[in-house]
Amino acid sequence: MGGLLLIIGLAVLGYGLAQHFKGKRILAAPFKKTGDIAKNPVSEDPKGAMSTEGKVLAPQQQLLSPCTKQPCLAYEVKVERMYEKTETTQDGTKTVKGTETLETVKGGSVFGLDDGSGAIMIDVTKGADFDNMKEGYKKDINGHSGSSHIQFGEFRFDVPAISSSSGWTIGFKATEKFVPVEGNLFVLGKLDGGKLTKPGWRSMLTSAKGREGLLGSIAKKKKFSFIGGGVAAVLAIPLMIFAPEADPNAVSAYCESTLTDARQRCSDNVSDVDGEKFTWTVTKPGEYELSVIAPQKKISLIPQLVLKDSKGEELVNETGPMGGTVSKTVKVEAGTYELAVLPADNYMVKGGYSFDMEIKSLAVDAVPAVAAKDGAEQQDGVAYSDEKLTERVASLNEMCPDTFCEGQFDYQFKKLACADATHCVLSFTAKDQDNKKKKPMDVELEIAGFKALEQDLEQDYQYEGSFDEAVSNALMKWEEHPVAKKVTTPAAPSKAKSIAAPTKADKKEKAKAVAPAPKPVKKTEVAPKAEIIAAAPKPVEKKTVAAAPVAATPSSNRTSKNLED
Repeated sequence: MGGLLLIIGLAVLGYGLAQHFKGKRILAAPFKKTGDIAKNPVSEDPKGAMSTEGKVLAPQQQLLSPCTKQPCLAYEVKVERMYEKTETTQDGTKTVKGTETLETVKGGSVFGLDDGSGAIMIDVTKGADFDNMKEGYKKDINGHSGSSHIQFGEFRFDVPAISSSSGWTIGFKATEKFVPVEGNLFVLGKLDGGKLTKPGWRSMLTSAKGREGLLGSIAKKKKFSFIGGGVAAVLAIPLMIFAPEADPNAVSAYCESTLTDARQRCSDNVSDVDGEKFTWTVTKPGEYELSVIAPQKKISLIPQLVLKDSKGEELVNETGPMGGTVSKTVKVEAGTYELAVLPADNYMVKGGYSFDMEIKSLAVDAVPAVAAKDGAEQQDGVAYSDEKLTERVASLNEMCPDTFCEGQFDYQFKKLACADATHCVLSFTAKDQDNKKKKPMDVELEIAGFKALEQDLEQDYQYEGSFDEAVSNALMKWEEHPVAKKVTTPAAPSKAKSIAAPTKADKKEKAKAVAPAPKPVKKTEVAPKAEIIAAAPKPVEKKTVAAAPVAATPSSNRTSKNLED
């Protein structure tokens, strides 16, 4: 807020400063009577600047405005083309209207000024700034007859060749302005050959307000600009000083061009086929998950994620589905990297594609151990006891036939290792039911984002945020790309342990202690109590996942159907 206010204040101060220099220029130029200049056409100014004012005398050679044939001192005619064209954006294809200037025709005359002491000639054939131009003609002509010229009043305009990329022409319009031969005029220019003309280094200044009236108007504008701009700038300073320091990694509506370590989800736009590039500085080496999320649009982005190190070596080149997500886990050392997001099919729409980006650090910081329930002894530095982890693995295997194992894969959960109360690694064997000949895969998955390993059985069962939901989500994500996988066990306190699944003998001993997994209940009901474990999660919804595109740039699959949609 403070920065924006400062920019506005500086802009207003800049306008006031321009008015100040304009007034200074008028005061610095010699000001003489018209007769004195005519008798002695010499300026004391090193550059020949001179100013005067007087009654306008008609030009010896009459100047007529092109469209209306009005006698004038100067004129300006602007001819514009009106067009329509089709634009394709990520929100679909639409027709837009616009105008472009084809030509601006200007003309000026040589006229006289006389304050009663004698006339001096004023030459505006090379242009001048007027504040008393009047609009004499304005007309729109709809359609395009195909003729090579158009008539606007008495003005004939030859139509130039128009590129097809500029859209189709729906009409033309012309606007004529002119300076009438009347009244008094103040003129500031260069004294050259007994005439006042346009200086070579700046514009020629004229005003129907007169010298004093123009100076008064400039002083008023300067005063309000300096006051308004100064107040805005002063208010901006404390806002900038005392404003809370911005967190570069906070959730925001845009992604900074320079990123450091992890970055919460942010939004950006890619408007070039070469991609939107970011400088990523890693100060904490380890594993990171890079994700680019393309929103579903009428014409959606096919996201491609490319990561290069400081030497330009490509570390990641992954492509996601149209309007989908591309994610990649990468292990990096401390250093600087270039991260680029680009359209994988090299197809670009006007205005570009929007996307979200997120960088997650997969390193787990140790947290204080959670207290054991029911007075059980808590091992120093360990998030959960051996018994608790053993029971949780057993409960996963018991509920699997009715939940996780109903789809393509049959799971046998082996062990669970937790670094803290909400970060664990689950090891299991997965057997592909659709391909009996295929060997079982040994997999390790990180389970995170849950509130606790078990819920309080005295409260209603809540699936959202539970360990069961976290396991379900992790398995569904793995099933999109089912491969054998091992991950680095999260950093745990020195005494953290990995607990293996119980043996058959152990199961018999604990059969009495472990209650069957109850089904989820509604909020209005009371979940059945169990001594150790919570209710089973909702069955995992199995989805058919299309094969992920390869990293190489795919050919464009944009069709006319895409555009119509």
